[in-house]
Amino acid sequence: MEKAGMSDLSFLGDLATNAELERATPCSNCVSARLDCTHSAIKPRAADGRQRILISAQYERKIDEIAHSVDSIKQLLQNLNVTVTPQPLHQNSSNLGISLPYTRQVEGNISPNTHSQRVYQFVDDLIGCRLFHSPYAEGDSVMASLREVMNPEDEQQTRSDDIKLVHTVQADDHDSIMMPPQAEAVVVLRWARDHPTSYKVVWLSQIFALEKFTDICQKVYFAVSEYRQTESILANGCLSWLFSEYAIVSNQHKYLDYSAQCRSNVQRNITRLPLVLPATMEMIACLVVGAHQAIEDAKATLASALISAAVNLCQTLGCHRTSSMERDSTATKADKMRLFWSVYRLDAALSVRLGRTAAMKEHDIPLPSNLLALRWAKFAEIQTNAFSLLFSPSALQQPGQQRIENATSLVLELQALVNETRNAQNEVQDPTPRQMNSDPMRTVYLEAEQVVHLTVLALVSRVAPLPDNPLQFVSNYALATSRAALDAHQRGLDALCTLTQKSEVVNRHLNCTILSTPFVPFLLLFCRVISECDQEDLERLESFVLSLSDTMAPANCLPTRPKRFFVLLHDMAKQYYEMHGPERNLIQASEELGSFVTVPCLDENGWCLPVQESQIQDTRIAETLRELPSDTISEQNTGTGLG
Repeated sequence: MEKAGMSDLSFLGDLATNAELERATPCSNCVSARLDCTHSAIKPRAADGRQRILISAQYERKIDEIAHSVDSIKQLLQNLNVTVTPQPLHQNSSNLGISLPYTRQVEGNISPNTHSQRVYQFVDDLIGCRLFHSPYAEGDSVMASLREVMNPEDEQQTRSDDIKLVHTVQADDHDSIMMPPQAEAVVVLRWARDHPTSYKVVWLSQIFALEKFTDICQKVYFAVSEYRQTESILANGCLSWLFSEYAIVSNQHKYLDYSAQCRSNVQRNITRLPLVLPATMEMIACLVVGAHQAIEDAKATLASALISAAVNLCQTLGCHRTSSMERDSTATKADKMRLFWSVYRLDAALSVRLGRTAAMKEHDIPLPSNLLALRWAKFAEIQTNAFSLLFSPSALQQPGQQRIENATSLVLELQALVNETRNAQNEVQDPTPRQMNSDPMRTVYLEAEQVVHLTVLALVSRVAPLPDNPLQFVSNYALATSRAALDAHQRGLDALCTLTQKSEVVNRHLNCTILSTPFVPFLLLFCRVISECDQEDLERLESFVLSLSDTMAPANCLPTRPKRFFVLLHDMAKQYYEMHGPERNLIQASEELGSFVTVPCLDENGWCLPVQESQIQDTRIAETLRELPSDTISEQNTGTGLG
């Protein structure tokens, strides 16, 4: 039986095997047995197997998509043609500062990296001019240095450094910020209270009322409860300027150390500001404080970022509209108006400095009643109009006659403002007294105002018509204004150096005057030296360059590139003067410099626009400019006005 059973099983196994091998439908065995065939059907694969194949197909598609994306990225990087410097992957987070991403933004063909990208193009064309090819090694060195200054490879790093805050915070509590001694803070606050008409006190009170500054300082020093971050910024910002001012008034330089400590605290707190800022007056004042300190540190891009945020908060809070203040008290309304003009002044100044349209375009806030603040507000409006009417992309599309009329109106307003500042200077009896009830820095501040006013005046006057003289590339009026600007700079610096020799004070003064606007006077006098070998103007350029070097410690000098640019341009002018001398043929010079006057720095796409009088049908504008008063221009340099 056993053998028979095993034989049957073997027979069935053979049938199954034969059926699998035959694969016919129906199989021969089932046909013989007259049964439904089940052996010839191909056994389907397991469901898991089908799922694994499906997943593999999805992965293959995703891999193909990733590969395609990587190829696209590689192609973009190749098109950029940018050399990336590898950076260490691991950095200590405590050493990282807040920085904004670099973005090239140019409006009106003006670069914010320095005074103007047109200046670099100007130098580039000048280097290629055959007049400056020197057989001497010294000349070749000057040319090589100028090319190095113009090298665009460092521009991104310069912009990144400009907007970086070097101070960081290692802790989130207020104990990480050390304040100056309380007794010293009380001294300077009392001095400010007793001298409300001091230039710096008036300027500071335009940001926030001095009484509110005092209350905030008390809250920070006597912190019974936790004080806000904005209060820390305002307290340290106020004290930093008061300590600096009192150090000169009292001739005690220890207060400069306290001022530096407060400035560091402001920068530390600025790094803590959130991305989304509340629309409050305190927050706007904090941004204004930070922007002012950024300008004093020659960080115009950082100042622009802060003041743009302040403009946005001002508009959100309604500080630019009188209708939004109808329910405010008289004191609150006055505070909002003062704060608005502080924001507006900075926005206008940075508009000219960076070549960008001002963010605060429309407002109906009345002008301040304080004489100092009124002059500041008028100048801010002129700066805003100067860019929008003369140098913005839309202004460059206007007919030349319209731009000249706009320039004429602005020149008249600026000249009136210059004369007003001169009258204020004449009212100062003794510029350098040390008495505690005096304002020794007023002369320095007024001279700084003159420098900035005359710089913008020279900038605007370049749009004015020139006489039909092939040998004259810059109008006499623009040249005289430029000379007056350099002379005012020298007077202000001399007055400051009689009060203090501290490099940090001098540096902030230079940053606020020389680098706060495109310093066109230096460039115009440089053109004068090249075109006519003017020895007096060459000496002015030399005095200006020396003022940037002799009064500052090497570790605390002006930003490297602008300073080197001035120095190298002076060296070039000096080298050219020594090569050609004052007896050169001016007719030949005019022919040689024919392309020189058409470089972008001097054409309609840049800051400076020469317009030949032959292009103007109506000479009324030229006559108006020739009749302008020139109270602030020395008699020996006035010439015959514009013509």
